[in-house]
Order: sequence, then structure tokens, then C-alpha cells
Amino acid sequence: SREAHVAYLKGLYFWNKRDAASLRRATELFREAIDLDPTYARAHAGLAATYASLASSADALAASEARSLAEAGARRALELDPRLPEGHAALAAVRCRFDWNWAECEQELTRALELDPNYATGHHWLGELLVERGRFPQGQAALKRAHDLDPLSPAIHTNLGVAYMYAGAWDDALACFRQALEIDPRFLLAHRVRGLTLVRAGRVEEGLASLRKARELDPRSAHAAADLGYALARAGQPDEARAVLRELEGLSRQRRVSAYDFAVVHAGLGQNE
Repeated sequence: SREAHVAYLKGLYFWNKRDAASLRRATELFREAIDLDPTYARAHAGLAATYASLASSADALAASEARSLAEAGARRALELDPRLPEGHAALAAVRCRFDWNWAECEQELTRALELDPNYATGHHWLGELLVERGRFPQGQAALKRAHDLDPLSPAIHTNLGVAYMYAGAWDDALACFRQALEIDPRFLLAHRVRGLTLVRAGRVEEGLASLRKARELDPRSAHAAADLGYALARAGQPDEARAVLRELEGLSRQRRVSAYDFAVVHAGLGQNE
């Protein structure tokens, strides 16, 4: 129905912001679309992708809970339409972000792109996977293709920048983050990785300012706090980094905080054990 499609498009808008509050709003809108039309496969896929993002991008949902909800949504989408690219991509997100099954993740994304070669999210997530697996040239190519197909996505700009960051191409990375923040000045991940890139490039004060900006945008983001703690430690400010650890401990008494975030700060401090 038209009403269901409008709710779906609004859900996509909020999903693309990737912060916790926007992702929760996206789940409401995708559920609204499903209530209006239970056979709307794309809405089920959108809901699945949002649950995956709540756990990974926003760290706002336990992985165990997010996985079951995301897989249920992806499978329902594919039951309704086995040829739906978004359904295969949502299932790929489950395989990659929760199961660490890289082969099946790549297989599902490849299938999504066979069904729709112009599916930007398929290229985006395939590019992320390839970069994470150390296949940088292929990953960058996939992310550039995603960017060409959806030049207004701050997430795609940001992840292309991350690929450049890992390759040590600081200027290219910072250009991508700048473009992402022109589209959405509050895009949290762009502020975070911009800060980390600047610190790695030796522009420490600029980097710390960007990381502090990320914390201002979402004071409850454990990921943003961990990035700042890591950078402070690497910048020769261990006392300030330990203060971030104490903040994470306090936050963990209010909500779930992943052990990963503590590990990031300890890594910055050189406390490898």
C-alpha cells in the first residue's frame, strides 16, 4: 500500500543515520509498514538490517537479541520474495556481524548484486567485508561503486574513508569524512573515524577535538568514549585515558557496555593482557 511504502521510506531515512535514537525510530517505522502490509518484503528486510545496526553501529542492543530478530526478519523477507536483494543483504549482515561466517556473508551479498547490480547497500556491505578481510583494492572498488550509486549516503562516504584510513591514505580518508559531515553534520561514525585518522596522521589536537565532538553528540555512546580513550593514550595522556575507563565502568552500571570498548582503551594504554 502507499501508506506502507511511505513508512518504509521514512524508516530508511532514519536507518541511514545509524545512531541509536534514529535506529530505534527506524524500527518503529518499519514495524508500521509491516502492520499496514504484512507481505511487504522490503519492510521486513529493513527491520532486519536495523536490528543488525542497533547491535553493531550503535552498540545499543545485545548481539544475542539482535541476531535472532535480524535473522527472523531476513528470512521472512526471503520467504515473501526469494529474489529480493535487500533480503539477501540482511541475511548477509547476520552471517557477517554475528556469526563471523565470511564465506556465507560474501555469498549472500554476491547474490544480492546478481539480482540488482545497482544496489548501493550491497556494494557498500561487500566493500566493508572485503576491507575487513584485508582485500583492500577490491573493497575500495566496491565502496567506490556504492558511492557512485548513492552519493548522498554519509555511511558510504564514511566507510570509503575508513578503507583509505587503513591504507594510510590520510588525505583521501579525510576528504571522505568531510563529505559525510557535509551531508549530515551529526553523523557520529564520521566524527569518530575522522578523529582517529587525524591522530594517526600526527594531527593530534585536531583528532582529539573531533573525538570530543563525537562524545558531545552522543554522551552515552560507549564506542565514542572508547575511541577518545584510545586516542588520549596514544597521544601521551594516560591519566585522561584511564579517566575514560572509569567513565565506561560507570556507564556499564546503567546499560550494557561491550567488553570491546574497554579493550580499545587498554590497547591504547599498551595493556595488552
